[in-house]
Amino acid sequence: MLFRSYTYIQKIFEMTARQLAQELTELERAYQGNDPVALCSTVHKLKPGFGYTGLPLLQEQCQTFEELCRNATHSIELEHAYSVLWQELKSALALLQYEAKRLSGYNATSK
Repeated sequence: MLFRSYTYIQKIFEMTARQLAQELTELERAYQGNDPVALCSTVHKLKPGFGYTGLPLLQEQCQTFEELCRNATHSIELEHAYSVLWQELKSALALLQYEAKRLSGYNATSK
């Protein structure tokens, strides 16, 4: 039973990492296109995955950024917050990929 739990956790980490990698492209496109609405929408889609993978502070950071986006009329107003969030998201992607790989190794030897 425990093995199945770790397999499920691995899948959650892999799915979240894949989604984050895809959404980072969308996030950059929205920022470069000066589209606060698209920025808000993209960040909103990311929040649940961080809750599932034990990154509640990043989830909160996304919520704060989302609120800033709702009040912005141009991406330049979000420059500092975007820069900080971008770095955190890139770090989270590396962490999620690392943990998914680690879980994969564990699961492969636990069969």
